[in-house]
Amino acid sequence: MNSEKVKKFDREFLKVEIVSLTQKNKNFFVGKIPTTDLLKLYTVEPAEYDVEIQAAAAAKFKDDADYYNYLITKDKKRIPSKAFQRKLKEGRVKEIKKFLENEDFALFPNTIIAACDLVNAYTDGGVLKSSNEKDLKDLLEENKNLSFVIEESGKTYLYIPYKENSILVIDGQHRLAGLEEAKPEIINKYDLLVSFIIGFDRSVLAKLFYTINYTQKSVNKSLLYHLSGEFSYELDEITFMHETIKILNEIEISPFFKRIKMLGTVPDDMTDEEKSRMSISQAFLIDYLVGSISSEAKKSKQKPIFLYYYQHGDMQIEIARFLIKYFNAIKKIRNRDWEDN
Repeated sequence: MNSEKVKKFDREFLKVEIVSLTQKNKNFFVGKIPTTDLLKLYTVEPAEYDVEIQAAAAAKFKDDADYYNYLITKDKKRIPSKAFQRKLKEGRVKEIKKFLENEDFALFPNTIIAACDLVNAYTDGGVLKSSNEKDLKDLLEENKNLSFVIEESGKTYLYIPYKENSILVIDGQHRLAGLEEAKPEIINKYDLLVSFIIGFDRSVLAKLFYTINYTQKSVNKSLLYHLSGEFSYELDEITFMHETIKILNEIEISPFFKRIKMLGTVPDDMTDEEKSRMSISQAFLIDYLVGSISSEAKKSKQKPIFLYYYQHGDMQIEIARFLIKYFNAIKKIRNRDWEDN
């Protein structure tokens, strides 16, 4: 497998020879890219949650039911544009830089997992469709920043625009950040294996990201719940609880208003006073409450007291309303304790 910078259709591309692998009837593709090229072309999209923006949006709705209906219906239409990465851990980046500079066998044999937005060629699941040169040229005139796949002389090639942000990294951002920090004489000698997940929509990429990180790495559980809820088209138990927790955090009458760490961490740009109020995580609340809507909980000591409401769509908002009333009562009775973070 080789890659090279080439000129085609009057613009520059990185031409990557790729091979197809099939797993569970789905295809993905593997190619080899010099680190210097990948560092110029890649980007990541950290998941973000801004409580001020969300609370302002919630305040525009007539009532909590309208806002809830928006979250579980219209909000899902934004899935293709949502981001799902975790933020860099600087300590991890420094560890990788040290590893690269001090170890004789500083190898990265596992692949970087990435995606490219394609103008052609692969449908959902990696089914190859033919594209002739004329059709490609016309398509690229309208979509100058997109990649394309084409077969040439019996081999498959991925053409990636040679510009920033052409490759979206799904897994491997810390390795790449460590390589960016390393000395030039080191990264000039590195090739990287890259697995391209192409032809799938954003919800599939997000699910792949949090599945890989949940089963193989230590990642903040609140972030995993956030991604599961944000990228799910189905209203399963975790997605429902995620939307309920958002209401608790974004509706002004809630005792948890602006107090929940939705991504499991406190944003850096908050004031010390705002940071001190954020004393509870989304993951804690979901783990504590999910049994209240689970039919499986019938088999345990915890009773699914909200299961009936969860199973009846027009009554689901009553769960959030009950939680707000319940914890407001606790806040009133034990106000001094409630305000003591």
